[in-house]
Amino acid sequence: MRVRIATPVVASVLAAGALATGAGVTATTLATGASAAPVSGSLSSLAGPSTPDDDASISVHVVNETGDTMYYQGGEVQDGTFSDAPWQAIRPHSTEDITVLSNGNHGVAVNLDYDLSNGVTHRGVTLHANDYQGNLNTVGTHAHAGIGTLHTTDAGYPNAAFTFHVSDNG
Repeated sequence: MRVRIATPVVASVLAAGALATGAGVTATTLATGASAAPVSGSLSSLAGPSTPDDDASISVHVVNETGDTMYYQGGEVQDGTFSDAPWQAIRPHSTEDITVLSNGNHGVAVNLDYDLSNGVTHRGVTLHANDYQGNLNTVGTHAHAGIGTLHTTDAGYPNAAFTFHVSDNG
């Protein structure tokens, strides 16, 4: 079957549509009188080179090894947003997983502030995770006297994973 196409632009659009559906375009005489060569592939190949995925993420695993509940006091995400936000409290000897996603920059960071006293006397901890290209760290993590933190980096940029163990008698 022959189809006459009014303009070469329309022919290009139709050829791209055929690629998107997976159909091949066979040699056909177009309105310009030219013969089209067989074409195969996908529409994504017509889009040109793609840019690398620079979206970073942080997975934070918090382990409460204390005898007290850790109450979330707030936090800050730099260059991103919470995907799996912190709970209001982490019970004693429990864990929580928090996920932070970059907003498209070359990294993301998060600070998480917890209080272990429920407002009686201030005993707190700040957990910091930094996942920027070339700057993966937990600098900024600190705790009040009597609270200990042990943190490990389990995976690196761009999808970093950190584990924070919070314990009594730091």
